[in-house]
Amino acid sequence: MGERSQALAEKFEAAHNDLVSTIESIPDDKWQLTCQNDKRPVGVVAHHVGVSYAPTFESVRMAGTGQPVPPMSWDMLNAMNAEHAVENASCTREDALAVIRKNGSHVRSEMANLDDAVLDRDVHFPLFGPEPVTVERMLDMLVIGHIGMHLPNIKATVA
Repeated sequence: MGERSQALAEKFEAAHNDLVSTIESIPDDKWQLTCQNDKRPVGVVAHHVGVSYAPTFESVRMAGTGQPVPPMSWDMLNAMNAEHAVENASCTREDALAVIRKNGSHVRSEMANLDDAVLDRDVHFPLFGPEPVTVERMLDMLVIGHIGMHLPNIKATVA
């Protein structure tokens, strides 16, 4: 909608495309290697990132439009991640790429359509302490930053 939302969407898309190309290039014999800083297999971490795109974006978008955000604590997040790892221990590259592409397309489109009033809104996100943060910053930290948090670890593991 605006220049800032387009810039965020383009930043997301660049990180997303880097993730996709990295996953496509991982040799089959490295797909199940355990990520050094994560203790989950490469494939599980890749799938986790893709699965997380949409709900993370939706939580931030909800906050930006004044809707209540579902409660979340680090303990809850860690439990969900552990459950995801067990349930998706045998995910294939195709499984991971499918969810990454589907959710990535949705998030990129929705992010590009946010208006400046939503981006400028201060929100309280319990995971990040008591101080309010703008929706724009939350999208950068949580949605785009989530890729940036896991992708270097995936790359280092398969290098």
